[in-house]
Amino acid sequence: RRRGWRGGVATAAALAGLLASLACGLVRDSEFHPTPTPVMGNALVNPGFENGSGPWISRSAGAPEPIVVAGGAAHAGTQSLLLAIDPSSSPDAVAGVDQLATTAEFPEFVSGYYFVEQWGDRDSQPYFEFVVAPQGPEPPVPALRFVLSGLAHEPAEHPDTVVVMVSRDEPRMGRWTYFSYPVREAFLQRAGQLPHGWWGMALRLELRYEGAAAPGARVYFDDLYMGPQAGNPNRPD
Repeated sequence: RRRGWRGGVATAAALAGLLASLACGLVRDSEFHPTPTPVMGNALVNPGFENGSGPWISRSAGAPEPIVVAGGAAHAGTQSLLLAIDPSSSPDAVAGVDQLATTAEFPEFVSGYYFVEQWGDRDSQPYFEFVVAPQGPEPPVPALRFVLSGLAHEPAEHPDTVVVMVSRDEPRMGRWTYFSYPVREAFLQRAGQLPHGWWGMALRLELRYEGAAAPGARVYFDDLYMGPQAGNPNRPD
């Protein structure tokens, strides 16, 4: 009798485990859409834009709103972020998004991929960058702007920002390009210190221009990472 009871418990447990695994499979296949790039210590939520636009927030001014495209250009999965400035955009237009990350560690490294589908001419001087901005530091330290491509010279300074020229070259067209930078080291070198008393870190992606006329420019971003360099899931192609 005792052996039969134990056998019944084992059978019930096995059945429960099987049902649970089947249920998880149904949820995973039909409802849950993880970011396709594996992440390890990524401070960003939805870094591959597979779950739509949230929690990214639009920071565009005078340009079309950033959109998430499905079935278009994507480094992995099916979606990516598109930043665009049209020739009809207002002067000094900026296309951008940002995300406020809550992390206990100061981010050591930022990486990702971009894809330039359309670009302006030399007169419009488009360029794109990512910005890392500590929130609530004491004393305040400037945000760092990392120019990824488009300008041979440093762009005009913005208040409370410092420019880091990752590249001074024109972007490569029609292919996914890997980018990365050790942002913690950049803060130590360019800002002179790491901020104290900060409670969050904003990562911003921006498409801008410095010329007299707005360009027709379209740039996609995908598989973004902010965290320890040892956990970086991205690699150069």
